[in-house]
Amino acid sequence: MRLLDPGTWLDRAASARNEEQRRQHLVLAHGLEGLEFWRSLPAMFRRIQADHIALESVWSHSLRMTAQERTLHAIRHAVIGQIWILATRIPSFSPRNDINRETLLKLVLQLEIPAVLKRLSEIFPQSAGMVTDIDFHEPSGPRDDYGFTREHEEIFAPMARLFAVLREISVAVMHANGSFG
Repeated sequence: MRLLDPGTWLDRAASARNEEQRRQHLVLAHGLEGLEFWRSLPAMFRRIQADHIALESVWSHSLRMTAQERTLHAIRHAVIGQIWILATRIPSFSPRNDINRETLLKLVLQLEIPAVLKRLSEIFPQSAGMVTDIDFHEPSGPRDDYGFTREHEEIFAPMARLFAVLREISVAVMHANGSFG
């Protein structure tokens, strides 16, 4: 719940070591504020907690997370946080059809990473062919490669790798407590 709480990210912004971290945490706080998870999650958590307490009072063998499962879950949260931080580095761009930077960030916060990466590869093509074939009726500015190689290497590819790790960890947690199939 704390990961989805805008207040967590505001606290991190307040104690950030530099202006870039502060900006990233503020962007995440703003995005989470807009999704309004914080409105319903605490009440849902309280209901689940009350149900768990009631279950424990009648069933002494209720399942508990092992230290390994808790560690995996903590790593999973850290990976999600890193994906979100990378998303704050997505360059600004003019809106395309039904998508803008804020919408992409909201999709990242909802972990719709494959869809986001697909859109990012359309908006920021890695190769020159997609950009240089278009006639904008004005001289092009100086570019080394005419593509967005740096963005792919420093933001999009790490995001894809982290999301693959996130999926693996999630599967490991599901298998550890028998909730798969």
